[in-house]
Amino acid sequence: MKQLSFTRLMRLHRPIEFKQVFTTEKKVQSKIFTIFYRLNELSYPRLGMVIPRRHLSRAFDRNQIKRLVREGFRHRQKWLDGYDLIILSKKCISRSTYSELASTLDYQWEYLIKDFNIE
Repeated sequence: MKQLSFTRLMRLHRPIEFKQVFTTEKKVQSKIFTIFYRLNELSYPRLGMVIPRRHLSRAFDRNQIKRLVREGFRHRQKWLDGYDLIILSKKCISRSTYSELASTLDYQWEYLIKDFNIE
């Protein structure tokens, strides 16, 4: 079985990489997250996250959301091959429960996978 990992190669690092994804008009929105995506020329997916301090003031809360996003990404990475993705949180994330966050994110992952298979 293939090891599910989230290596340094699978992260968006540079501002230019983030800008390229943000300038595409492809996105999936919910009341809590917006996921921007675009095709890359690589054989693996890459992930970037924007969880601002003004949305969640405690580092513990921001890190918990990032762990949730990374876990969902790791388990779905074989269906996301060749895409750059950015997860952007919205202001109402602070009023959401962990189970709401998880279910919303799961729904958005499945929607993306279905959309990628159609294109």
